[in-house]
Amino acid sequence: MQSPEKHTDEKFFGLKNISLAITAGQAGCLTLIIVFVAVFLGLWLDNRLNSKPIITLILVIFSIPVSVIGMLKLVKSAVSRIQPGKPTPVEKPREDMKIGRYEED
Repeated sequence: MQSPEKHTDEKFFGLKNISLAITAGQAGCLTLIIVFVAVFLGLWLDNRLNSKPIITLILVIFSIPVSVIGMLKLVKSAVSRIQPGKPTPVEKPREDMKIGRYEED
């Protein structure tokens, strides 16, 4: 039987790992936000400066490496905090329980 303390520790590790995995999954959302900001900022600047579509294209092209770097940093920080659970001990099979072994009378 497991002690309540051990069960709580395993539950804590599981919840922590799930929350960190969700954080890592947010990397895709970060990419979308960066690209949308670049597009809308570019369109606004192009309208103000009457230079359609030059600034929008430049900002979108520069947003790609920025989003990749941001995504990698976010995932790296989240993955580095994930801790593996403690392995459970495996019982050795008894000699009389091994498959293919017969006892003679």
